[in-house]
Amino acid sequence: LAAATINDGELSDMLYKYFKTAHDLEILSLPTNQFTNVPQILSTRFPKLKHLDISNNQFLTNFEVTTYPCIENLLITNTGDFAIPKNFLDYLPNITNLTVRNANLEQIPPLTSKESCVGDLDFSYNKITKLAPGLFLNCSCLEILNLDRNKLVSFPDGLFGPGSVMVKELYLRSNKLNSVDSGAFDYLTNLEILYMTENKLKDFPMEIGKLNSLRKLYLSNNKLSEILDDALVNLHEI
Repeated sequence: LAAATINDGELSDMLYKYFKTAHDLEILSLPTNQFTNVPQILSTRFPKLKHLDISNNQFLTNFEVTTYPCIENLLITNTGDFAIPKNFLDYLPNITNLTVRNANLEQIPPLTSKESCVGDLDFSYNKITKLAPGLFLNCSCLEILNLDRNKLVSFPDGLFGPGSVMVKELYLRSNKLNSVDSGAFDYLTNLEILYMTENKLKDFPMEIGKLNSLRKLYLSNNKLSEILDDALVNLHEI
């Protein structure tokens, strides 16, 4: 058995007796059940597990932290109140895609204390109001960051560093952004797609003018009244 799906049920605990011989399980989907936590035994019972979907459950704010050595894709969407454990990515050494969407997430704690191979982070449809400096410094493989539909008021400097050159897509739609800090985009030298639609920007963020690799820029439904002549002069790819 390499894949299993159990959904639209009332499971609140894993029925391990049905998976006694499923040591080679790579894909496990458990959406729309009544799990309040992810049992630690998953990492030992399914050592080859690569994809885990635990969407539409009723997670508590606590989360049992254990190492999942092979997990590449983790989906946690449409849950109850959820809090990401500190240095969560340290326990997912092979993670490439992490989605925590529509989970009433109010903040993102430090994600990792060491280099992470995560390439796609999706924290959209939450209640995040601010981002801590250095949050993505150790995410040197990050290519896509989705922060759509949160409550961000500003986009701060210090989120990224010299190792952030892989970031190609940044999604900031439907927040409450009214400013972009000076230096906020300094290390995003390969950013190609930037969505900032449906915010509260009154002035064109001059930091955008530093994004020489930008090919697509979306700023509709803001409060902009003008764009200075030299604001886009370096954006030759648009």
